Amino acid sequence: MQVVYADIDPIVLAHARALLRATPEGVTEYIEADIRKPELIIEQARRILDFGQPIALMLIALMHFVPDAEGAHDHVHTLVDALPSGSHLVLSRLTDDLYPERMRAASRAYQAHGIALVDRSRAEIERFHRTSAGRPRGGPGQTVSS
Repeated sequence: MQVVYADIDPIVLAHARALLRATPEGVTEYIEADIRKPELIIEQARRILDFGQPIALMLIALMHFVPDAEGAHDHVHTLVDALPSGSHLVLSRLTDDLYPERMRAASRAYQAHGIALVDRSRAEIERFHRTSAGRPRGGPGQTVSS
């Protein structure tokens, strides 16, 4: 198994250097990269991953920090479009489905510190699971989760 972990947080990267190690069972590498530069992520990941085999792209607790005005959907589409057939996209998100007032309060608290916290509707999340051409990225052998 091959794993590539990408992050821009210097503290997280320091932990990655200390903890992420290749083993006989597989290769684990980390790269310093920002979701807002998906081409760089793809370029660096190609050095490690076999893009001839299906890949799981996991965007966990990330996209609620990238506003639409900063190209959130375009960045994800660029990454998804680069994946080979049979690949998977897993994307987790915050939601206000159960406690909208708490989500609004959290959003205000983050914004007070200069950090965007974006709540998206189900339809907005489903847009992430499409290619840049607008076709759904699901089907046989593919998992689409949010």
